[in-house]
Amino acid sequence: MAPLYATIALFRALVTALAYAWSSPLGLIGLAVGGALHATGLGRATWQDGAQIVTVGGRLGAWFWNMGWAGFTVGWSMLLWLGSENARPSPVVIRHERRHVWHALVFGVLLWPLYLLGLALRGYRRNWFEVDARRAAGQPV
Repeated sequence: MAPLYATIALFRALVTALAYAWSSPLGLIGLAVGGALHATGLGRATWQDGAQIVTVGGRLGAWFWNMGWAGFTVGWSMLLWLGSENARPSPVVIRHERRHVWHALVFGVLLWPLYLLGLALRGYRRNWFEVDARRAAGQPV
């Protein structure tokens, strides 16, 4: 009989694999967007803790930053907009966007319809997913 910790580790690995499979349509779109930004030199992509992090500077990053967007998540990919060349992504923004990665893993292909429903019913500030991400990041709700 396998020790309990080995059984728990195997169970966690299985759940994680199922979450990535369930969210793979969104995840693959995010990886394609992040990969394209990296391949064209518009962004720098890294993989950290189960998510692709793409930092985008230059005019594209500054444009999104000036529009009020610090980040955007597509599936497993966090696109972090930098307002200037020497800027670094805020840890708060990373925690916020990482929560959206978690949303993708949990809600999978249902995330976008549910997110849009939240936008329609509650607007951006009160959208369930945004409220949850702000709480996870320690931001004011």
